[in-house]
Amino acid sequence: TKEREKTDTTKGRTAKVVTTTSHRREMHKISAIVTVILLALTGCIEPQKDFAFATIPSDGLDTRTPVSLTFEIADTLSTYDVMIGFSLKRDFNHPTIDGTVALVSPSGASRLIPFSTPVDKILWKRGKIKTYRHQSIDEVEYKISDNIHLDTCGVWSCRIEITNKGKGGSDTLRGINTIGINLKRNERKR
Repeated sequence: TKEREKTDTTKGRTAKVVTTTSHRREMHKISAIVTVILLALTGCIEPQKDFAFATIPSDGLDTRTPVSLTFEIADTLSTYDVMIGFSLKRDFNHPTIDGTVALVSPSGASRLIPFSTPVDKILWKRGKIKTYRHQSIDEVEYKISDNIHLDTCGVWSCRIEITNKGKGGSDTLRGINTIGINLKRNERKR
């Protein structure tokens, strides 16, 4: 047990403060427990790069070859809505873009998400799809999955396979400028 006097300079009072070794140990334990709880509630950290996109060659997308992207996940406690995005030339003439997205964790575990993204101009006008217009390009963003839990921190890879065919059944699909994936973090429920 240690005793010391502490003077309150604002009021001129003197108070004795008694501290014990067991009291200090108890305070250190409480500090450690609070620190662990705070770290557990916050997950790793915020995502570093939770979106990615690829530019498609001007001669068209070869549908036999998947588009590969990477993104980084650092928050493993949240869930994410998976959005797929395209920038399309206005003369793109398919009502939907169909395919699958494979999300591959740093450990190699894979999750397949099939999608059929409507790109019909009528749906855009009705507000069913998030779109942006820039000169001769239309940008489309569409939710393909919601509340996905990504349980591993690190760099994830993404393979996007498009199953549409080009004119006359060709493997080259024209009119797509970029393809992207966006993970929108949901607020954590505590």
